[in-house]
Amino acid sequence: MSDKLRVSVLTEKILDSGAKIPLPESVHSYQFINGELDDGFIIDNTVSDTQVTPVAIDISQFTGINAVLIRGSYVDADPVNGISSGDPAKIQVRFNGTGIWMELEELNLLGFTPTQIEIKVQGTKKIKVGRTISAT
Repeated sequence: MSDKLRVSVLTEKILDSGAKIPLPESVHSYQFINGELDDGFIIDNTVSDTQVTPVAIDISQFTGINAVLIRGSYVDADPVNGISSGDPAKIQVRFNGTGIWMELEELNLLGFTPTQIEIKVQGTKKIKVGRTISAT
């Protein structure tokens, strides 16, 4: 018997009126022998501008990657702008040093295995980037 990583994805369609239409939940299980569980780091653009120098995550050390989960969240509360500590935050990612930058709050790479993920954020807030990597 081996450990498994279960990924549950809830998806909603949000209409212009603000109404939410829930779509079917998607649940995937992956064998977890090696990897990282909720490892992460903080991007503080007041110290280093990641728009100029993105943070690179090298995941080539893992073989048999079957899932990579990345999420951004605010470190500090900003009540004036309605932000609580831990709220989802937008990050920008691209893979293997090429391609377009994608903006998102959470990314689930299920079956796609880049060797490097670059991450940057806009603005001057502190953003925690959490990651989970599942490999066999």
